[in-house]
Amino acid sequence: MNDISWQHRPIPKNTASEIVSMIERNQLLIDRFTDWPSFHDAEVLKLTFERGNHLEIIETDAWSKRIPESLTASFYVFDWRYGAESPPYRETIVTIRFESFGRFGLDGFNYQNPIIGLGITKEYSENLKKELFAVDWGRTALPHEVSFTCERIVIESVEPITWPNPLAKWSAPN
Repeated sequence: MNDISWQHRPIPKNTASEIVSMIERNQLLIDRFTDWPSFHDAEVLKLTFERGNHLEIIETDAWSKRIPESLTASFYVFDWRYGAESPPYRETIVTIRFESFGRFGLDGFNYQNPIIGLGITKEYSENLKKELFAVDWGRTALPHEVSFTCERIVIESVEPITWPNPLAKWSAPN
């Protein structure tokens, strides 16, 4: 993915408030956790890639109907500062869509994909001549590393978990 091995790649622990403000529907996540969560010890449950309709748009020149390539990721998130029995622990499934990539790297996906955190910053793309979101997650003993840049981030859903067996729908094949 880059010149730094996954064991030594830093993941920004906090996403700056000015970056959070640029994420569409960010308030869904803030309302759930009272602030933007760190995603510390979160787990990636599902990744869905879609290629968009770029080839069709090139053929038809109907740019207003373009659907960009995207990655939709679902995370198991909680507030790690509290015990599991405490109400502020707030176990949640968070689904985020990332669109229009500059660079993209993914290394490893397993039966369990814990992450140290979800880092989102801004990075200038020389190729595209504009600022993009720079997204990084991973860096645990179970190698699942993701690093990419994208134009748009949207919080798709924030679903509180209720027990028993709330993760069953995330384990079953579609």
